[in-house]
Formats: sequence, C-alpha cells, structure tokens
Amino acid sequence: MRRFLPFALVLALSPSMATAASVVITTGGSTIRQLLRYTDEIPSLAPSLLIDVNAPADAAVCRGGWINNTDAQYRDVLQMALAAKMAGLRIRLDGDPARLFSGSSDRYCYINLIVIE
Repeated sequence: MRRFLPFALVLALSPSMATAASVVITTGGSTIRQLLRYTDEIPSLAPSLLIDVNAPADAAVCRGGWINNTDAQYRDVLQMALAAKMAGLRIRLDGDPARLFSGSSDRYCYINLIVIE
C-alpha cells in the first residue's frame, strides 16, 4: 500500500485578494455535494459552473460558488472541483457575496478561492 503525503492545492482567482470582497463559503471540512452546469438551451446561464457544497459556513450568505467559462481561471476551477468531487476530498471556497449567480433563488457567490485539502 502506498503512502501519500498530505497536500493542499490552492487557486486564488482574484488578481488582488486584498481588494476583492470575499467571504468564506465553506471551511475545509466540507465536500462538494454537486456540480451544476446549464446546457446551451438556456444561453444566459450556459457559461456558468456552480459548485454546491454540503456544509456552507452560512447558506444565507453563500450556499456555494459559481464561475463563468469565459473567466481565465474556469478550467483550473473545473479541474480542481472534478478532482475533489471524484475523490471525495474536502474543499474550502471563498467568494464574493456582491456577485451572486442570477439563475438561482439560492445564493451562489462568485468564486475567489478554491482549496483542496
């Protein structure tokens, strides 16, 4: 049986985290409940990826996070989210509550940071 060292992958999505409005969506004890991606049948929502977490820090502020596929970090976030979901790894998300996803009554904040723990 192989032994692996613990690892943490971090992706800061904002050019300047100091100036970006950011709240903790979930602490490192949460896993991804589901990933959501709309099809091209709903063009205004199709470019968005939503990450729904099973233990948000405060669902009244952010239930999960979202990112648009036109954002430069989209592929990185997608790859990290898929890896975390498939392996059942814990994650941390931070997001901007001023930039809510418009296609849901639940509050999904724009992702500023994703960490796989």
